[in-house]
Amino acid sequence: MLPITVRVGSVLPLLDSAVGLMFLAHLPAPQTAGVLAAQQAQQETRTLDAAAVEELVARTRRDGIASSLHRMIYGMAALGAPVFGPDRGLVLAIGLAMPARLLAQGEAGGLSDALRAAAGQISAELGYRPA
Repeated sequence: MLPITVRVGSVLPLLDSAVGLMFLAHLPAPQTAGVLAAQQAQQETRTLDAAAVEELVARTRRDGIASSLHRMIYGMAALGAPVFGPDRGLVLAIGLAMPARLLAQGEAGGLSDALRAAAGQISAELGYRPA
């Protein structure tokens, strides 16, 4: 059992949470730049150079899923997936938290696929149609 609580309205770190990475990867940079700078200035997320951030964003977009391991809570891993609306914009992100050993030992592949599929189904139900 993982002792975590995330309340509605919680702001997760853009670079250190799987859900945060979804927002960073799929919202326009002008919307996320200020949040990222503030989180880094307040040491709420790690600091990466621009090239490393762009690589992380590109990988997140390409894979359609993000993961974090021991970032927010030691012993916890998380997966995140994007949900898109009819205008093809990000509507929300869904996440899954699990014991870190599942991700670290490569046992989360099926969970990644299921989360990606669930996000795709929600997107379709909201009216999203891929280009």
